[in-house]
Formats: sequence, structure tokens, C-alpha cells
Amino acid sequence: MTSHEENHGPIFLQSLQAALGRVPLWLICSLVLVALSLPVGLLTYESYSSAIGNNYEPGALIGSLETNFVIDHADVRGDLNSTVGILSSISAALAMLIGIFAAGGWLQVFFQRTGGHSVRRFFHGGVRHFWRFVRVFLLVVLGAAAIQRAVYYEPWHSLVETSLLQLPEVPLQGASIGPAYSELRLETLDDEYSARKIVWVQDGLHALLMALLLTWAVYTRTRLAMHDATSSLWAGLCTFFTMLRHPIKTLRPMFLLLVVEAAIVFLAGSVHGWMEENLGPDSSWKSVAMIFTVSSAVLILSEIIHAARYQAAILVSRSVIGPIARPDPWKHSIGAPGGPQYPIIEGGDEYGVAL
Repeated sequence: MTSHEENHGPIFLQSLQAALGRVPLWLICSLVLVALSLPVGLLTYESYSSAIGNNYEPGALIGSLETNFVIDHADVRGDLNSTVGILSSISAALAMLIGIFAAGGWLQVFFQRTGGHSVRRFFHGGVRHFWRFVRVFLLVVLGAAAIQRAVYYEPWHSLVETSLLQLPEVPLQGASIGPAYSELRLETLDDEYSARKIVWVQDGLHALLMALLLTWAVYTRTRLAMHDATSSLWAGLCTFFTMLRHPIKTLRPMFLLLVVEAAIVFLAGSVHGWMEENLGPDSSWKSVAMIFTVSSAVLILSEIIHAARYQAAILVSRSVIGPIARPDPWKHSIGAPGGPQYPIIEGGDEYGVAL
């Protein structure tokens, strides 16, 4: 444990405390995300409300949709699913852009701890760092594609399935090497539980690599903001080697924040499921309001943890990354300290004075 942690507690607790104190900021971010979900929710409500009408007993379809309803309204549900898919894709894209903007805002606020005007600094930071952070996002997309390819295609097929597990080759049946082909090879095993364990290891490896990639992105954005750098690729390479040199210090607070977030989601999911099971014909709008409240609380807490990750990245980066050397603008000049400075023009016999 570092002296910094001894004086002020673990980094993840410091980060959560700092994020919790920025109430206007996480409220704004959460409300924007809630607003993104409204078009899909309202469209779904209107479609099912008009399809149900007065043709069904009140409360008969709360638990699940009966077979007759599914068959009678197949066309309506098909059109709804298509429209919801398009709207959800647009909402997801906007949510990612908002997340990129919020990352710049949180870093600006946490780096400049001055009293007041936090909302103004948040929006300033979001605009200032947006395009640099978009480039980091593009690197994350490339990294995610590489991880997907490595874990579910090659080299998993050659190194694990063929060399390590020595699974027999099977006819491709018109499909290329990939998840479907791996499933066919796993079916050659005599023990179903062994096949399940292999799939769990594969999925777990994918989740671990994705978590490391997203953590790398947080530290890369933090380095860009801390050094006011412009090259996302160079910052990413430096961050990669920093994480290799200090794996425990860089990953420990992020892992603890992930544990906190997972516990919140698990608890909220249990409460949410219990409330849905108790819905019935006699349920009032208060039951639906409680479900909405729980879902909104999870969204708010997720945004707080999102902010805490950047505060943790700042605290860790300051302890493991030194300041960059910047050129001295007055190195080739003359003049008394604190007074006017006159640049020296090289290549001549006399000094040129800039007035």
C-alpha cells in the first residue's frame, strides 16, 4: 500500500467519494441517457396498448404473452421489433458518443479542482477532448475486433482446439472456422460438462481481455488529458507499457470498482425481478413507478462509477507517470528575471530585439 493510500484510504474509495460529490454532473448524464430510452419505451407501449385494446382480460398478459396473442399480432410485433432495432441502434450510438463526451468532462473537472462552475468545466472538457477521445474509441473498436477474432477464430482454433485439446477436425458444412465450427468440434467430446467448461473458459477469456482493453482506454484518455497530448496512438502505446510495468497498481482500483458495480447490478436485478413477479391485475401505477425508480437508480450509480474510474485513473497516473519535458520558450533569450525577454537570433553577429 502506498503512502497516498495510507493517508487517504484506498484509491477506489477516494474515487467514489469524489464522484458522489459531483451531484449535478451525474444527474445530467443520467437524465440524458434516460431521455435516449424514451422513444423506444413509448413506441413499445403504444404498439402493445393498441394491439391489446379491450380484447383481453385486464392483467391476463402481465406475466407473458399467450400463444393466441403472439399469432394474431405477429405482423405488428415484427414491425415493432424492426423499428425498435433501428431506434435502439441509434440510441446506442448516441450513448457511446455521450460517454466519450462525458469522459472528457469528468477528466476536466477532476484535473481542475476549483470551487464552483463544475458544470461549465464539464462541458468545456467534453468539447476540448472529444475528437481525441473519439480516436481512442476507434482504437478500442479495432482492439475489440482483434480480441473477437483471436478468441473465437484464430489462434484459438489452432493453439487450443487443435494443439492443446487435440479435437478432431470435422467437415465445415459450408461454414467457415468460427464459433459454429468450434461447437461442432466440441460435440465430438464424450463428456458434455468438459465441453461446457471449454466454452466457459473461452467466454471468460474474452470478457477478461475486453475488460483490460476498456481499462487501457480509460488510462489512455487520462494520459491524453494530463499531458494535453494529441496523438492517441502514442498515448495508447505508452499506456500499454505503463500497465505492463505496474499491473497491480493500475488494475487493482479498476477491479474493485468493477466488483462494486457488479454487486449493485446483482442486487438491483434481484429486487427488480421480485417486483416483476408480484405484478398482477391489482397492481397500480405505483408498482411500475417502483420498477422505474430501481432501474434509474442503477443507471445513476453506473454513471457515478464511470466517473470514479477516471478519478482513479488520475490518482494512479500521477503516481506512476512523470511529467513530460516541454521546451523552454525563453531558453534562447536574454533579459532580467521577471522582466522583458529578448530572443536571440542565431546565425548573425548581433542580437535582434523583438519589441
